[in-house]
Amino acid sequence: MARSFSHSRNTGGILKTSRWAPFFICSTIPILPLWAYFSDQLLQELISVRSHSTSLWLGYCVSWVASVGMSAYLVCKSERSQKGDSANPIFWGFLTLLCIPFIVVGVWVFFSPHIPIRIFLLFSLTSFFPLGFFLGWELIVKNLVAGESWVNLIVLPVGSGLLTLVFFEFFFGSGLRKPDLVQNISAMNSPDRSYWYYARYRENGIERANSYGFVGPEPKPQIPEERVLLIGDSIPAAERHPRNFPTISQEEFNKEFHQDTKLEVINASIAAYSVEQIYLYYSEKLGDLPHNYLIFSFYLDDVNRNLRYRKNNRLYSPDWFEWQQDVYWQCYLCRRLLSLCNVSDHLFLNNRKKNYEEAFPEALKILEKTRLLANSRGAKFAVLNIPRFTWEGVLPNVDTYQYFEMNKALERWCIGKSVPCYDTLPLLIGKEISTLRRSKTDIHFTYLGHQVVGLALKDFLASLIRPGKTTRGSW
Repeated sequence: MARSFSHSRNTGGILKTSRWAPFFICSTIPILPLWAYFSDQLLQELISVRSHSTSLWLGYCVSWVASVGMSAYLVCKSERSQKGDSANPIFWGFLTLLCIPFIVVGVWVFFSPHIPIRIFLLFSLTSFFPLGFFLGWELIVKNLVAGESWVNLIVLPVGSGLLTLVFFEFFFGSGLRKPDLVQNISAMNSPDRSYWYYARYRENGIERANSYGFVGPEPKPQIPEERVLLIGDSIPAAERHPRNFPTISQEEFNKEFHQDTKLEVINASIAAYSVEQIYLYYSEKLGDLPHNYLIFSFYLDDVNRNLRYRKNNRLYSPDWFEWQQDVYWQCYLCRRLLSLCNVSDHLFLNNRKKNYEEAFPEALKILEKTRLLANSRGAKFAVLNIPRFTWEGVLPNVDTYQYFEMNKALERWCIGKSVPCYDTLPLLIGKEISTLRRSKTDIHFTYLGHQVVGLALKDFLASLIRPGKTTRGSW
């Protein structure tokens, strides 16, 4: 009898162990793609779902399905599969709620061109939820909820939680939202959303946007004597600095040559434009604006930008689905949660399909199209080259500039096309760059930076408009 009882008890232990063995085996499955990710992508901030990480994403799907399937198998083998078990609705209700995070995160990951590390790890974590819940149910939760109503445990908490989220969304999202963004600034997209321009830009009650779509006074139909049209991105646009380098160059030029020539510099630059958008805007919106000279403010960071567009005065990226950016911008709580996962507007906008070297040849082709178009409109074409001034401290000489080879390539192109070009890189050599730019992350000129470039631009303009005549500048 003792031997028989002992054998029966051991058999029960073996059966009990065999019941839990698949659980622990299955719980290791989600670790595999996580290990593959870290072994290959540890040093990269972002990864591409469309290329390398597609297999990793599929690995997480398989892991999660295996996890849920094992949970379902264990449930079916347990007493909860029996009819009349009052704990069944509670168990399945909790398990269903745990499926929601994975579904939501999975949809976001699947439709994203890039995934931050934090949301990738969150995706990994959700694959453990079903098995983790089953283990917790067996050890703790099952006894705690015994005899409780599923309405009290699931329906009421979920309902009150949703109402609380709606209240906070209304209070923080709508109640604290600043209306100035919508009321004072209004941007419009081109029909194909390849570029955008301002329809309204009010500041201190004064309308600063003109009929051409850029911020500045309305240009007169007649050219005074000489008119320079400068097109570019946020570097020359500099909405926060009314006296930017195009304005300074005009003032200094007219101060020096007021007896001979009156110059008007129209700054038609728009922030966040790419090289292609600068060309498209010039070709489609500025065709009726008379000008003698066209200066293309060339900034290296613009060569590989995508064709961004505006929605509700927010910049949107065509590389991301519009609904994803709507979720981020229109839902306050969603934006806060996504921010915890390292998702931000910078993630949307900074997605680049090509690096500078790959996109540079196409940028030169766009410069050529702009040159031909300017010549067909009777304007002389010139290039103002702005370096990507992201270095720290003092740059000792031009050869140490990180993108020196592309600088030389642009210079060679200008020489080959007989295009006047002014390179502002030598102006920044030997100067503490922190005094010329706003911050390490805000790569725009301070007033001092605009002053330095503006004085040099004045001399460059003089060489274009008054060839062969001396100036007081260093050009």
